[in-house]
Amino acid sequence: LDHLILSFMLEVPYMPPKAIGMVELCLKTPGAAALGFVTLEKAMELRAPIMKPCLDILLTYSVHPERTTRVGCIRAVKRFYTTSEHSQLIEKFALASMKRGMETASVVGRKMEETMKAIIDRPSEPPVSSENNSGGAENKDTNSDANADNSSKDENIMEKKKAEIMEVRKRGERDIDETLLSHMELPLALCTRNLNLLLDLFADYARATLPVQIHVRKIITPLIRSVVSTPGKLVPVLQQFPAGAETAVVRIIAILCVDGPQVPSKELVNGVLEMCEERKLGAEFVVFLAGGMEKPVLLQWLSPIVRLLEKKEGGNVGLVSESFRRITTSFPGRPSVLSPTELLIALHNNVDMDLVDKGVASTAVNIFEGMRKPDGNPVFETSVIEAGLKLLQEQPKMPPLVMYTAEVYHRKRGGSAGMVIGLLGKLIERKVWEMDDHVKKAFIWCFATMQPGSLGLIKNIPSDGLKKLMENAPPSLWSIVRDYVAKMPESYRKSLDWLFAQETA
Repeated sequence: LDHLILSFMLEVPYMPPKAIGMVELCLKTPGAAALGFVTLEKAMELRAPIMKPCLDILLTYSVHPERTTRVGCIRAVKRFYTTSEHSQLIEKFALASMKRGMETASVVGRKMEETMKAIIDRPSEPPVSSENNSGGAENKDTNSDANADNSSKDENIMEKKKAEIMEVRKRGERDIDETLLSHMELPLALCTRNLNLLLDLFADYARATLPVQIHVRKIITPLIRSVVSTPGKLVPVLQQFPAGAETAVVRIIAILCVDGPQVPSKELVNGVLEMCEERKLGAEFVVFLAGGMEKPVLLQWLSPIVRLLEKKEGGNVGLVSESFRRITTSFPGRPSVLSPTELLIALHNNVDMDLVDKGVASTAVNIFEGMRKPDGNPVFETSVIEAGLKLLQEQPKMPPLVMYTAEVYHRKRGGSAGMVIGLLGKLIERKVWEMDDHVKKAFIWCFATMQPGSLGLIKNIPSDGLKKLMENAPPSLWSIVRDYVAKMPESYRKSLDWLFAQETA
């Protein structure tokens, strides 16, 4: 039958519009859709005069809810995108469809949020009255039963509301997904021939609501995976993304790195770094590229990567952990950017001091220590931390973060307390009380954490030096130090009278 219809369309001297409309009827029936789009595609290929009306039909059905019909029409349209005089028409239709899809999906998303809010705000039934207190013990029992009934009813109401909200969200998410898929498959198919169309996608994405943006990032994943072997083609497009499309671009970079070659290409790394420098972008754009950077460049980006932990989003912990893994992983023909020990040292030497003060740098050390293999064993062995601590102690200027790392080594890895106390002793030898406030505060924190073992170091600290250090000490440590000094020989206690004068004051 399809052969007869096609032969008729090719051989008839004149094809009236009604005849082409008969083929359109096939597209309205799922079982006959294949006959419709194959016939139209062949007619467009072999009979130029009717190409435009055939194309109009295929474009109309390229957003059809039935996916088999939609995909067949999209494949037919895609064939003629860059090879016919109607390329602009195809492109214009596709971009308008994508814009309309995101706008419609955003409306669906807002309605979903409004419905869920209405369910939450919906008043519950009034509680059972328990006002009449006359009647003694019997009435008290009645009131107690009424309160129990009210509590049970409240729980049931909350459970019903949760179930309603889950159903509304499930239905809304499905509608958003279906709307976006039906309107975006054609433009995404055209993107495989013209990646610049992604700029239009970015522009629509920037105006969409958050739920829609989440779905769009998922929908574009297959397209990005199709170009992971040639990421350089995407770089010029990524460099032009509009404000508001940052999360989409970060997602694309992540896909190119995770699903692409083990080490990101220089073209991708350099292109994204250039974009970040020109547009003053954050470290979230480079986290997945860390394994492809040169060491000096990586050291410049290490502090911004750690700074991601300032943000409250829990996912940033995973991003920083991923960057550490990529920085320290070697591949055939490509050594790691930094060894694990070098990374630990860099976290102490190359991270901004304000991140140390805020506790962000210590969070990074915790992430380093806490990374685990699938079998549960540490990614970075205890020997790595020990080697890092030894090298850091030998530096002319000891970073204050060392004291925190030493305490983590002792507490979480069962490291020797003697090593940590020895580190404090080295700082005393270097006259820690004359160092900047960051180091003095870190020293006192570690000293307090490691007591009572650390108290023996007091005899090695001159009176004036101890006085300066104790300025940063909490009240609890003052009491502990006083008790310890009170048991020391009187000859030594005399030089520390100020400790007890402070207590009297």
